[in-house]
Amino acid sequence: FKDPCTPSPFRDELFKDDHIHLDSSLAGRGCCCLQTTFQDQSFKETTHLYDQLLPLYPIMLCLSAACPILRDFLSDIDCRWNILSEAADDRTTEEKKTKKHSIPL
Repeated sequence: FKDPCTPSPFRDELFKDDHIHLDSSLAGRGCCCLQTTFQDQSFKETTHLYDQLLPLYPIMLCLSAACPILRDFLSDIDCRWNILSEAADDRTTEEKKTKKHSIPL
């Protein structure tokens, strides 16, 4: 939702309108998250623990989604995973398969 009475604070030709430009791969590192590490005795025990905790992951992701403010602007992204994956992804549009690519014959 964009309030029509609120002016856009900046305008730059290089970036899309109403987008927050994060110019560093470190941009999402400061977002809130919950990270846990387990050390088990065997790989079998580790996979068992992982399988037991799997239903909790979406719940914990929702509980830790607490940082929708980026560069002093409120965004519609409430999870840092999307920010981190896009900031560290250096593939081309063809490699991401977001743009149709064809090899000329």
